[in-house]
Amino acid sequence: MILRHVTAVSKLDSISAEGLRPGTYLTDNDDIEAYYLETVQDEGEEAVILAVNLSSLDRKALKPDQPGIDEPITTALDMDEEEIWEEWENTKRKDWKACLELIGSVYYTKAIPPEFILVCEGSDMRPLLDSAPKP
Repeated sequence: MILRHVTAVSKLDSISAEGLRPGTYLTDNDDIEAYYLETVQDEGEEAVILAVNLSSLDRKALKPDQPGIDEPITTALDMDEEEIWEEWENTKRKDWKACLELIGSVYYTKAIPPEFILVCEGSDMRPLLDSAPKP
């Protein structure tokens, strides 16, 4: 499974050097991705979609996206806050998997090394380090 993260192109140099910092939010939801693409662009930046294969991540470092449950992007989820809260409260596991199923996003507590990160270009993905500017 591929999880994605939307950020500004201007951050690629630092991500190429350091990876994604602890506390990164990841999604598998196209509508959440589109929401963040628009948010980055509304801030006057060019957006880029980064991807990480779930198999590259430490599963113990994956946590529910609690802010995404507390204040969900209802337009992207086609559910209102009450519906999301009710479903979350009725979820037995309350783990990252349940969160990913419900709202399509998770929180990762560790850094994600640059060698694990892919850059999405349409339906293609290439390693981040292959696309970093050369000195």
